[in-house]
Amino acid sequence: MIPCLSYFTSDKKLLKVPIRLEAAVCNPKNPLSKEQTEKLAIMSAYSQLNDSYRRLAGHQAKDFFKRCTFRGYDCSYSNFSQFTNFMYGNCYSFNVLPLLEDGEDLLIAYSTGRLSGLRLEMDVELEDYVGDSVMPIGVRLVIHDPHVLPDPTYYGMDIPPFKETTVTVKQVSRKRLQAPYQDKCKENVMSTGEIGYTQEMCMTKCAQEENMRQCNCVDPTLDPFIKDDAILCDLMNRTHVCCLDDVHNNLRTKADLCDCPLPCETTTYDLMVSSTILATRNTSKDNLYPYQGSLLRLEIYFETLYQLVYQQVPKYEIAELYSQLGGQLSLWLGISLVSFFESVELLVMVFQFYWQRCIISNSN
Repeated sequence: MIPCLSYFTSDKKLLKVPIRLEAAVCNPKNPLSKEQTEKLAIMSAYSQLNDSYRRLAGHQAKDFFKRCTFRGYDCSYSNFSQFTNFMYGNCYSFNVLPLLEDGEDLLIAYSTGRLSGLRLEMDVELEDYVGDSVMPIGVRLVIHDPHVLPDPTYYGMDIPPFKETTVTVKQVSRKRLQAPYQDKCKENVMSTGEIGYTQEMCMTKCAQEENMRQCNCVDPTLDPFIKDDAILCDLMNRTHVCCLDDVHNNLRTKADLCDCPLPCETTTYDLMVSSTILATRNTSKDNLYPYQGSLLRLEIYFETLYQLVYQQVPKYEIAELYSQLGGQLSLWLGISLVSFFESVELLVMVFQFYWQRCIISNSN
């Protein structure tokens, strides 16, 4: 499996398409190909492994990371937190708040340029890849908000070996309004170590709850909401697969079944990617030759520290609404706030006059 990395940086509801649909479907239109059958068998076998075995089966951090620096200072594989992903196996995150150990703080980049960011040299271990078919080789990179868990299955980019790849980052923030405004967003209130809210994760959690309710098992390919004691659906069992398909299709057409509003604040990153070929020099000659080993180099840094912010604001605040209302009444009806109270005062005086006359009349 391709290892994946996640790196720091401080409408319609999105329902993820399970990767099991590449092979495990209820009623395939055509017989499964040899490649699909192999993929289904691998997915089924991998889904039965617990987290410990999955970690042992993937790339190990001490063999994977060959060199690491951040802001010019040395770092190592011990600075990375590990988690597993169904599609990519072992994943390593740098500076992701929910995965940090107690007492650890987020690392912050104080300047721009390559010397201020993260520089890595990694070994993709070509000898560990299995299978006879053509397969991708490299690293999956996800750059994301440090408060949320990365999802390399649906987001990110592939970094090829034999090259040095540079990724420059610009931060983009989007701020939305809560009810009664249209988005009715959910506030991102988090305690230390808590996973930040995203609409995609909310929908995934809702889908797994529906899978458990209707199928009595959960989809093993939908990370990360799978508890250690969860009952996993058998991808080789047609009854299970058909039930999972029914739940997915139902949620796809009736997304309102899940209460998953947009978050009130999201942070994304605009990326610019460039790469150059690594070369090696023959010991007996002066000529350079393209490097053909299993190493790759990666540099990630901020292009600018300026943040682009898209923020929703009410078209009219309460004070502006009253001001506009008074202005319109004054313009079209000749009514101002002073004249309004004068009219009220006149009505009160007229009422008092007739009330007093009525009392005098009754006494007579």
